[in-house]
Amino acid sequence: MAETFELGDAVLKTDVDLTGLKAGLDDAEEEVDKKSNDIGKTAAKGIAAGVAGLAAILGGTVVAGLVSVSERAAQARTALQDMADVDYDTLLRDAALLESRFGADFESTLGATRTLMAQFGMTSDEALSFITAGFERGLNTSGDFLDTIGEYSNLFAEGGASADEFFSLMDTGLQGGALGTDKAADAFKEFGIRIREVGDDVFGPDGILRWELKMTDEEVSEFADGMRDGTISVADAYRELMPRIRAINDPIARN
Repeated sequence: MAETFELGDAVLKTDVDLTGLKAGLDDAEEEVDKKSNDIGKTAAKGIAAGVAGLAAILGGTVVAGLVSVSERAAQARTALQDMADVDYDTLLRDAALLESRFGADFESTLGATRTLMAQFGMTSDEALSFITAGFERGLNTSGDFLDTIGEYSNLFAEGGASADEFFSLMDTGLQGGALGTDKAADAFKEFGIRIREVGDDVFGPDGILRWELKMTDEEVSEFADGMRDGTISVADAYRELMPRIRAINDPIARN
């Protein structure tokens, strides 16, 4: 009797009677859909049992894709189980495309997606679009794009920057000669540390704001007060000051 079995995006058609095996595999699919802390272990056991029986009848080659899709579906649901606005079908498709086109590691893509959703309030579709655009723009030339998202997203979000500004800074940094997105993002981190300190090297009489940027005492005082009381964010300061700092000819003063 011809049978058709579906699990996620995987579809298997065969002339072999799979009535008994279908029940086991349907149970595995139910486990994949459960959002629990042990989803990976539970789903993997059910899937493995069903696929093992299927392979015994049909051979391993025909079910290889089924195993991969099933395992990745379980991984995705485990990684994003507590996140809202997740389209798992699109997520698995786009992550597979990133892996095929750019060699992006599947688990790293999941981690970066989760981070962008958590820090910038994105949906999974928006996060994957952001990641895809980054690869297409060449932000992974040093192989650190996904790691940079994981390491620096919280700093940008806490500093008042948007996801677009995060992207733009990495892109601008690479175009300006930074050796990887990590170095470009680290420039924002170091800027934030120095500007939050409101130290004399930046705000003092001989600091960069007065000496190099020619800001008036009143302007510097207002800027310092804004940093102290939070009315000026790190991102605000970065937008205002960095274009002017980059225009300084003296590399020592610029740094």
